[in-house]
Amino acid sequence: MHLLPLLAIALLASAAAGLDERTVVAALLSRDVAAYDSVVAGFEQNLQKELPEGVGVHRFYLAAGEDYETLLAEVRSLQPSLVFTLGTPATRLAQSRLTGLPQLFAMVLNPEENGITPPGVCMDIPVDVRVETLARMLGEVNFGTLYSSASVGAYRRLNQACARQGIELNALMVDGPEAFPRACVQLCRKVDCFVMLPDAGLFSPDAVVFLLREGLHRGIPVVGLSERYTQAGALVSFGLDYTHIGEQAALLWRRGAEGQYEKPSRMRFSVNLLTARQLRLRLPAEIVDEAGMVIGR
Repeated sequence: MHLLPLLAIALLASAAAGLDERTVVAALLSRDVAAYDSVVAGFEQNLQKELPEGVGVHRFYLAAGEDYETLLAEVRSLQPSLVFTLGTPATRLAQSRLTGLPQLFAMVLNPEENGITPPGVCMDIPVDVRVETLARMLGEVNFGTLYSSASVGAYRRLNQACARQGIELNALMVDGPEAFPRACVQLCRKVDCFVMLPDAGLFSPDAVVFLLREGLHRGIPVVGLSERYTQAGALVSFGLDYTHIGEQAALLWRRGAEGQYEKPSRMRFSVNLLTARQLRLRLPAEIVDEAGMVIGR
């Protein structure tokens, strides 16, 4: 037999073996959204740099009404080194149905309150950092917020952070969306700044529109939950660097950190200078320069 064909066969076999040796990760995403894709991209980029054998990431998206048995069977068939879950629904599904596989979560809000076990990187932006940034931005003002039974924990954390900063927090508990407008008007009459809490049931799209209009009407800045709120008219919103969360999750896994929650190590915020002008606010230049997104510069 000729030497060249033998060499070619050997090279192909070596390449195939290399592919087989790659670290296999099954990424289970609660929804098909850009934020989750950015987290997975950051996770994969970090591992590609650090693992000499390479990494193969297979993405699976949950869909409403889907038969998850087929999806779970596909995940198991990969025999992954890790199941990387994004969002609470995907994490709950994996932790209940894929118990024999190593797991790591990301993009879960308040994991302990939601019964999610570590390891993982949660979505909780340290509330003290947010309050401190707002104090630097707005000076001595009193805050206000609305909350429901679903966001009591978030309200308590905000209240404690405000107390540590010597800031007064006025709050009203709201029974449901129908009571939101009345409570919003009542609260906005006596506060200098409205801080939204992560509560999708309370802060519906209609409620947010009402809040932003009321804030402009009364000259009260609204603090939102992500860049899209800033784009809609909130003065400032605090958010996450999604790619960095993926990188942080990869580092956590490579360290072999079991039983450990981590909060995001990097925060970004956005400001709307158009809203600031409407509210006749002059924001400190150093704060604006720190923002990851500035509207109306």
